[in-house]
Parts: sequence; C-alpha cells; structure tokens
Amino acid sequence: GENGGFTEFRNAMVAVDKTIQVGAVGVPDGNSWGDWGAEVLERVGEGLDFYVIHHYAFGGQVDTTEVVWRATDEWAQIIDAVGQSARAVGMDGAPPVAVTEYNVVANQEQDYDAVMTAQLGAIYVALSIGQMAESGVGLANHWNLANGQAANGTDYGMIDVESGWRNPAYYALALWSRFGEELIDVDVSLTEGSGIAGVFAGRRSDRTTTLMIVNASENPEMIVI
Repeated sequence: GENGGFTEFRNAMVAVDKTIQVGAVGVPDGNSWGDWGAEVLERVGEGLDFYVIHHYAFGGQVDTTEVVWRATDEWAQIIDAVGQSARAVGMDGAPPVAVTEYNVVANQEQDYDAVMTAQLGAIYVALSIGQMAESGVGLANHWNLANGQAANGTDYGMIDVESGWRNPAYYALALWSRFGEELIDVDVSLTEGSGIAGVFAGRRSDRTTTLMIVNASENPEMIVI
C-alpha cells in the first residue's frame, strides 16, 4: 500500500493488544539509503510509536583512536539528524527513537583487532548507553547477546556461545542495569589530561544515587563531584 503495509500491520496488532507499540525501521539521515528514512517518516511518521534506527561506529576495520570519540560525540548528532529528517518532511517533531542494534563494528569479519571482545569494546558500549540516554533515546538493544565468533576471533555477542565466557561488553550492560531508572545532572571537575570519558549520575526507585564513571585510560583517575 501507500505506506508499505505499516498501518495495516499496526492496526491488526493493536486489535489484539491495545497496549502494544509498533515502530518502523528508518535511518538517521532521511536522505541516505535512497531517501529511505524520509519516505518512512513522510508516509507513516505521525502513526509511529517509535522510529527504529541501527548504528555501528565502524563499517569494518576499527580505528582504535576514534572509538571513544565516536561513542561520546556521534549519538547526539544521530538523534539531531532524526529530528532534522522529521522536520524536513513536515512533521512538528521527531517520533521517539529506538536504537534496536548498536555495536562497534557492522562487519565483524573486518574487526581484525577483535575490538568487540576487548576492553575498548566495553568502553564504547558503556559510553554509548549514557550518551543515548542523555540524547533522549527511549529504547536501546545491544547487538547481541550470544552470536558466535568470527574467524578472526571477534564476536558481536556479549557471551561466547561455546564456553559461556563473558566478553567485556557484558559488564558494561551489567553495570548499567544497576544504574537506576532516572538520569540526573552531575557537575564534574576533572584533572588536566584526564582519561575520564564519561560521568553519568542516576537515581534508583529507592532514591539511592548512583554513578557510572567511564575511565578510558590505563591509569586511575581522580574526579571531584
């Protein structure tokens, strides 16, 4: 149909469960991938419960010097691009965003340094979750839980399917799971040349305050909050 069947599918699903939410897959820059995102937003934007995007920091081989930069700077740009794409097709505002896939590398066969199984991969995941939360992303799914190793030894998965070994990214998710339900502002003073790449403060339902501090250096760091 005119909207690719989205409305029909959504109506059928809502008829079964009135609480269900349904999204459609797009891209941050509506004019990329043959105007795919622009067409999705123009045809069904007002009927979306959320707008789905995927993001990988690198298509293939990783530049390890850029991993932290991409985790800390790209997410705000991505969400801003969604807003610009929505406004470009006449929407008053962007629909809620769901990042249903994210990781360091899109093509694991080209992750020659196996960054996704290293501490740097955990740093990327930890920072990305914080930056997505600060940018207003309502839902994020890490790709993925258990995948299997590529021939070069890297692995999309947080858990090795053969041994049950947990890759560093697993612990980034585990720590965030203890963070709490509310993100709160935090004012931080760092020493010059600090390796602290991200500081996030949260509050649990029992009013406990939590901190997620991501140190991207090899050295212990001192911060003042």
